[in-house]
Amino acid sequence: MWEAGFLHEVRQLRDRGYHQQLQSMGAIGYRLALSVLEGAITEVYARERMLFATRQYARRQRRFFDRQLDTRWITPLEGLTRITLDDVNTIIGEWWE
Repeated sequence: MWEAGFLHEVRQLRDRGYHQQLQSMGAIGYRLALSVLEGAITEVYARERMLFATRQYARRQRRFFDRQLDTRWITPLEGLTRITLDDVNTIIGEWWE
């Protein structure tokens, strides 16, 4: 995200009046990026914390789905780099049966 211009995006939002107290700025990384722009923390520290928060969020999602739903995780088959749309449709069709 950082390489794709995340800090620039947050700078533009800040310049338009968005601030840390807004709920929309509570998404992973936005408050950290604002702190970088304010000089409160370094970009390196913000990136590390953003990566950590993203991993925590992914673990919470995984636990939620494992406990709440009849989840079928889709993983690439050995030797393939992508699952095709037909593969996904087949899996969904089997799930609905």
